[in-house]
Amino acid sequence: MRQEFLNRLQEILYEKVRGGWRDGWVYDKLNQEFTLQQDELEEMARRLGFKMGWNAPLKSLLEGQWQRERVHSKPKNIMTDNSWHGVSLEKELQRMKEELKRSGRKIPGSLDNSFDDLADVSDKLSNLVGMQNVKDDIHTLINFLKIQKMREVENLPSISVTLHSVFCGPPGTGKTTIARLMGGIYKQLGVLSKGHVVETDRSGLVAGYIGQTAIKVDKVVESALDGVLFIDEAYTLAPENASSKDFGQEAIDTLLKRMEDNKDRLVVIVAGYSEEMSHFINANPGLQSRFNRYFNFQDYNPDELLVIFREICEKSHFNLAEPSRDVLLKKLTLLYENRNDRFGNGRLVRNIFDKTVEKQANRLSKLSKVSREMLMTISPEDIPE
Repeated sequence: MRQEFLNRLQEILYEKVRGGWRDGWVYDKLNQEFTLQQDELEEMARRLGFKMGWNAPLKSLLEGQWQRERVHSKPKNIMTDNSWHGVSLEKELQRMKEELKRSGRKIPGSLDNSFDDLADVSDKLSNLVGMQNVKDDIHTLINFLKIQKMREVENLPSISVTLHSVFCGPPGTGKTTIARLMGGIYKQLGVLSKGHVVETDRSGLVAGYIGQTAIKVDKVVESALDGVLFIDEAYTLAPENASSKDFGQEAIDTLLKRMEDNKDRLVVIVAGYSEEMSHFINANPGLQSRFNRYFNFQDYNPDELLVIFREICEKSHFNLAEPSRDVLLKKLTLLYENRNDRFGNGRLVRNIFDKTVEKQANRLSKLSKVSREMLMTISPEDIPE
């Protein structure tokens, strides 16, 4: 593993503890700052617990060290020898990586899109909850690209098509998940050689000083070449009534140039709320000409939200009893009927699940004896009001 990665990891972890940031913040910082091999970045991030949950031994090492160091203005340079109390971080991470390779398991949430074939990607797409209109649009695109490849084989002229896309819709509706699948689709169809996905947002593209924004954009684009660059909440690059000191437009101009210079090696997907994205694209002629493929994501209905909750339960080895299901569906229906344009969808379900297992833990902690079945069962009283 690169020493500079370890050194920067030390600094970022210290920032996290000092600022009380979420693990996802650490993950985003690493993703934005390093041009690493995707399997390296994703494996290090996952094994250290960013976004996917902590690995227990490393959690103890990291959190214990940073709790001791947080009162100081500067952390000890513990990454220099890569060890805490005789335990080698380098060796532990390498062991985990080798173990993963031997087991043949794929990394959950990985952005390298190592799908077996196009059918594998299509199956994963079809198995997603809801978003039928998006699935139909993607299948249409797949068929179109397949036919263009067949025309090339027969020396027939192919029809030029813009693959840069706009994902419009509320949060938690699967936009990031679809972006990852799109990378796999383009790789399997031979459109992109790697098909990996680099995720970023305004903070990963816009700097606070003159001349720095173009450098940041170039660095992110370089890491995304031969794959997909996914820019979440892209409309924040061009905020209304932006001051002269805002460098969002510089980021847009630099991005447009790189898209033109690398049109055969880069697909850009911009995402955000429908109204804001419409304003963002229409306000810039350069964006209009390059982004003319729209995918519209809708709110999940109550039944779909329930399916998402049950899937989370299954992955975490919880059972949602029938009475609990009824209580939850009633709650989801009420939330859906009173939703606004900031309705959380999948994120809302995740929050409800987290609160549910907390209530279950409080209930079970009062009992003198708890069985395995009780640990796995979600009762009606566990569903938050």
